[in-house]
Amino acid sequence: MTVLDLDIVVTRGRHVESRHAVHAAVIDATGRTIAAAGNGDTIAHWRSCAKPFQVHPFLVDGTWTTLGWDDRRLALACASHGGEPEHVALAESMLASVGLDAGALACGPHLPLAERGAAVLATEGRAPTRLHNNCSGKHAAMLAACTVHGWPTIGYDEPSHPLQRRIRASLPAFTAVAAEDIAIATDGCGVPVFVLPLRAMATAWAGSTASPSAIGSSASRSRSPTAPRAHSIPPCSGCCNGSTHCRPRSRPRSPRSSSRPCATRAMRSWARSDRPRETRRA
Repeated sequence: MTVLDLDIVVTRGRHVESRHAVHAAVIDATGRTIAAAGNGDTIAHWRSCAKPFQVHPFLVDGTWTTLGWDDRRLALACASHGGEPEHVALAESMLASVGLDAGALACGPHLPLAERGAAVLATEGRAPTRLHNNCSGKHAAMLAACTVHGWPTIGYDEPSHPLQRRIRASLPAFTAVAAEDIAIATDGCGVPVFVLPLRAMATAWAGSTASPSAIGSSASRSRSPTAPRAHSIPPCSGCCNGSTHCRPRSRPRSPRSSSRPCATRAMRSWARSDRPRETRRA
């Protein structure tokens, strides 16, 4: 096993301001630990990176097929979205397809994570709704699963609800941790968050695409939220000589960000400043 040193040192000027320990575990498809940093068994909250596994039980049992939902809705259910108009409209359509609206969501409103989403609200003078919550797609999928299974939609965010019990019961197949040993807390969006060793989280991701049997039938794997998908990112034609780190020129820009330099130029500017800098040691 390779031992990694990923600790981060922040300097201000020529002197160290702070040090931050990094814990990590790298697992291969067989479940073998091939690299680690710090303590790979550190207990942590499996937050948004658990979303695909919260959705997966309802791909396997046919819920998604019953709903007739496409891959856009699958992507939103697994995402921490930016609250842009397209995201909001899609989450709203997911709810509408099962006769519900934003009032059914247990997640509260917050400003969009994406600059463009926040700019749209500011321009229109509107306040964010629950649909702008970055987890609204996941919540919409959970509510839809409740309607398909005949479970109550009220209280779907409670650990004792049949939906949450079904999700928790599915996790041992991925994490190799018994359901009763998976602790639960409350996530920022209101639903249960699972508390696991980092190694168990990495095991879930490593095994999720290893073979069809790891996640169910071959048919379900074709719609698996963790199955790799290729996406083409058009390069920027501006100041970075085609760097894909830039926002593609073909995408709409908000009034707030229309004159903002691309990400690469901004990072170069940051590096030249006298602000605290992060230095990674590997």
